[in-house]
Amino acid sequence: MVASVALIALLAGGCDIIPFGRGAEDDAEPEEPTFAVAADEAGTETIVDSIRVNGDLESAATVDVFPDAFGDVHELNVRVGQQVSRDEVIARIDQSRPGQSFQPSPVRAPISGTITSIPVRVGSKVQQGQPVARMATTGELELRTHVAERYIGRLELGQSAEVQLAAFPGETFAARVIELSPVVDPATRTMEVKLEFESPDARLRPGMFARVRIITEEREGVTVVSPDAVVTRLGRQYVFVIDEDERVEQREVELGIQSAEYIEIRSGVAPGERVVVQGQNQLEDGVRVRLVDEDEQQAEAAGA
Repeated sequence: MVASVALIALLAGGCDIIPFGRGAEDDAEPEEPTFAVAADEAGTETIVDSIRVNGDLESAATVDVFPDAFGDVHELNVRVGQQVSRDEVIARIDQSRPGQSFQPSPVRAPISGTITSIPVRVGSKVQQGQPVARMATTGELELRTHVAERYIGRLELGQSAEVQLAAFPGETFAARVIELSPVVDPATRTMEVKLEFESPDARLRPGMFARVRIITEEREGVTVVSPDAVVTRLGRQYVFVIDEDERVEQREVELGIQSAEYIEIRSGVAPGERVVVQGQNQLEDGVRVRLVDEDEQQAEAAGA
């Protein structure tokens, strides 16, 4: 019995014990993961901040034309849409009555403009306080709009604006802010704003609907990236910058003006640096990345 125990001890002392289930390949370090991303360079652009609103075109001046005498409309010398000059006779009123005959009294245009409506006709009676026509200075149009209360602190007189009209798709008309209401409408929480066009255009008509972009700030030569490059984590904004070793650095950035195409980076990124614009949601500081084009990334996403 003692001899058997001694033999077993001798054999055990001369052998290497290999743990069950492990091979040589298991001792190698795991391969570092690489993330597929798309990137773009930070650039330098002129960027603008703006407020977008809708409005209506109106005549700068609209007046009702009242006769000096009251009676029957003897004649009308104008039609709706006709251009007239100041002091031009647009109608005549006959004050004649049974037993009395008078020379028809002329009604003259108080301003130069366009006849926009004629509420009377020949033979009708004009009472006191009733106009025979309405006129507008269509050559001097205003654009009236209303801006939400939260934006009014960004408005100033003289700010430029871009106007687009449904009647003229693809065209942009220049305008500027000429009047800011001193009050805010408590019902709508908006403030009325008036703009005028930089150049008169005979095609424009009162009543047209307009889409307006009021430029509140413009900055030239600022660093910009695509809005897709910015990631928000725990209330802070970050951009992942790719270095020469194809690794990313997570940088906190200070944002400025944002448009549909760009977002201003006031600190954290320099022009020319490569920033991740797709695939950054799974990234962490220091990880390795592989650049792919858009088609390849879409194919990988479809395969997943």
